[in-house]
Amino acid sequence: MGASQLAAYISQNETDFIKFKTQLLLSGTENDPLSRASLITDIVGSISKVSNDILRTEYLKECSKLLDVKEEVLYYEIRKLKIKTGNDLLRVQERELAKEATEPKEVPPPSIAVSNLCETTKKGKY
Repeated sequence: MGASQLAAYISQNETDFIKFKTQLLLSGTENDPLSRASLITDIVGSISKVSNDILRTEYLKECSKLLDVKEEVLYYEIRKLKIKTGNDLLRVQERELAKEATEPKEVPPPSIAVSNLCETTKKGKY
């Protein structure tokens, strides 16, 4: 196969990542509900990382058709992932705050404060 034939093949068969992943993972899971559920969870996880709401909605519609799963179910799974991710982030932040609260704060050396106090008392201010 020459370079021009390869380029033509690629342009004729190109697909986006989500669609490619869905089609690739679908093969061999037709009769296995556990594998299909795992596949759907994996794909929903990938779709949930799409930040553009419109694009994410389009991916969900397409995957709903390809996977033969109601769109509402896919939306529900994305909401669960977002909540879990938010809760995980919150737990990490809480741990960091607790760690900061228990770590000793850096205090300036007492010699600075004492020397300032000594200079002030020498001048007769105290």
